[in-house]
Amino acid sequence: MFVYPLFYKFLHLPNILYAIWAGSSIHEVAQVVAAGFAAGEDAGQLATLVKLTRVLLVIPTAIILSFRLMKQNKDNKWNAKKITIPWFVFGFAIIVIINSLHVIPQNITVNLISLDSFLLTWAMVGMGLETSLAKMKQVGIKPFYVGLTTSIFISMFGFIMAKFLFF
Repeated sequence: MFVYPLFYKFLHLPNILYAIWAGSSIHEVAQVVAAGFAAGEDAGQLATLVKLTRVLLVIPTAIILSFRLMKQNKDNKWNAKKITIPWFVFGFAIIVIINSLHVIPQNITVNLISLDSFLLTWAMVGMGLETSLAKMKQVGIKPFYVGLTTSIFISMFGFIMAKFLFF
């Protein structure tokens, strides 16, 4: 979120390339929004659209992987109890459909988004309260290196693919 805008500025990236790169390779929606809008309104809008498209793709991906897992287990009989889809995916899909149909008045939607931000903030606070330097020291430095390496790989791969596919 902090490094991408620096690359945008120093490499003089086109807005579209930057937005596709940020939206496709930054992990969290709020971070994509922050990094995208750091490059301007158009880049922010496109980066957010790319990220939300990725989020929507969780639904078919989860369904396909679930059926594939059932097939690997040689379980030819379909059973809803054996589906390993995270159930929040269906709630997410329902909310996307409701929001797309504009059934909920705009003023209520704005209030729900504010409530969402508030709840997300408290969830992050809760995670912070569970985290301590002593616990992190116990785990060691290897998970940090794995996360850093993975992030760099995803960032580089996302940039190469965005450049290759769109420029």
